[in-house]
Amino acid sequence: MCVESVWCNIVAQIGREHVQTDAIIGTVGIDPHELNPTPAMARVLAQADFSLMNGATYDDWAAPFLTQAPVHLNIAEETGWVPGADAHMFLDPQIVRRVAQRVTEFLQRRSPQNMADFSSGLRTFLSEVDHVQQRLEALRLAHNHVVYAATETQGTALLAQAGFQLMDRRYAQAIAQHTGPAPHDEASLELALQAHKVAFFVVNPSVQAPQIEHLKALAQEGGVPVIEVGETLPQGISWQAWVMQILDQTDKALNAAHL
Repeated sequence: MCVESVWCNIVAQIGREHVQTDAIIGTVGIDPHELNPTPAMARVLAQADFSLMNGATYDDWAAPFLTQAPVHLNIAEETGWVPGADAHMFLDPQIVRRVAQRVTEFLQRRSPQNMADFSSGLRTFLSEVDHVQQRLEALRLAHNHVVYAATETQGTALLAQAGFQLMDRRYAQAIAQHTGPAPHDEASLELALQAHKVAFFVVNPSVQAPQIEHLKALAQEGGVPVIEVGETLPQGISWQAWVMQILDQTDKALNAAHL
């Protein structure tokens, strides 16, 4: 059992036909920060053989229920997340690699008769993580010293591994933490978009707000490409396909700008 569908997708790729996964949040547009869990959600987290949550303030409401499960994994605690770091850890290939290995260890203990299949599933999945990291390195080599802006922090850990720098970190963190950004930070972001001081602008497609639409309009007027990075795995695709789509968007935006 997972809080977010993206983590269940990774578990399913490793466990293959030997596991049955279910996620509490699988619909695009649901904000994990603000979800009010139902008694049914609490029961399934507590009763699952293995329950997994992101943590890092992202879905902390699930922690009391998760700890009642026989085996559970809080990824933020497992990976040593610190406040201020990107909480969207499913978009960090290095963290995903570590979680995949931990999940495999649990599955092998739970069903030792399927140990070889789980090992094979892990190898196959880690090869996909390798492809993502190779793509990140190719972006790093093709586009040096890229500075970009974003409305939130999702994807910042991913893009940092391509060598890209987020110019409006305080603004993005304020929005991600549901606090109001400082007027100075908001003004700096608007100026950067208007003057095309950033290579591209990342928005969350699930967030509809007048201020976001205003910023997107400024980006369009300034000739800054807008790319979408959500925080829920789109239905029907794998983790690796989702991440590659994000990187495809980024590469296309940079090539169009001849950066």
